[in-house]
Amino acid sequence: MADSYTGADLFTDALESYGVDYVFGNPGTTELPIMDAIGRSDLEYRLGLHEDIAVGMAGGYAQRRRYHAHHDDSITPVGVANLHIAPGLAHGLGNLYAAKIAGAPLVVTAGNHSTDFRHEEPILSGDLVDMADQFCKWSDEVLDVSALPTMLRRAFRVAMTPPTGPVFLGLPLDVMLAETDAEPERLGPIPNAGSGDPA
Repeated sequence: MADSYTGADLFTDALESYGVDYVFGNPGTTELPIMDAIGRSDLEYRLGLHEDIAVGMAGGYAQRRRYHAHHDDSITPVGVANLHIAPGLAHGLGNLYAAKIAGAPLVVTAGNHSTDFRHEEPILSGDLVDMADQFCKWSDEVLDVSALPTMLRRAFRVAMTPPTGPVFLGLPLDVMLAETDAEPERLGPIPNAGSGDPA
């Protein structure tokens, strides 16, 4: 059990409360707090040996869940992928594009350098939000742990609201390590696309 409750703990608790069972990814050092928190949770981490494969696995899983969610309201139709900084996200863009075209409800996250270190232009740095934006319904980065609950809720709601599709959320290392007393925000009902006249 951790001595303190951090952004990474809040992240995993939110995923569990939103009905997520698996996180697909290919982690690096900026994801260590998330990996540690996943290890203390009921979530299962599925390693992809390449980031594009991990995003493809999450996208395929999301589409399968979306199909079954039509028949079972207890299923949350979303996939989650977690990648590592700019090169990891860049490697995942092929299947992020595929998720956009397929309308897969997918939440893609990537660890990032700490916000107080970016002026040094550290290795593997890049503008993650801009990189993902063209393939997503919504793309943003959490810059303060106090914003994490609202931004996670928004990411899931946007991904699952028709027309469904992928979203991106950057998770800087310092935000994931920051202590917080916040709790996950309730997801609430997701609007549906309705159906046509059966006549």
